[in-house]
Amino acid sequence: KAEIEVMDSFSAHADRNELAGFVENQKGRLKKLFLVHGTLDRQEAFRNLLQEKGFQGVEIPELGQEYEL
Repeated sequence: KAEIEVMDSFSAHADRNELAGFVENQKGRLKKLFLVHGTLDRQEAFRNLLQEKGFQGVEIPELGQEYEL
């Protein structure tokens, strides 16, 4: 039988500081990050925050744009 446990400490939606912290924990392993969710002004603001923290590999692709990995 499975038991259900309520865990109020987790959310399906991280805020920008939680996301930035996740990216910071990936330093050395994460080479490029594609922002594809949110409005362009919020994407640009988040990219700027990450760049201030030293992560330069942030792309905001246009709809239909392709990247070779």
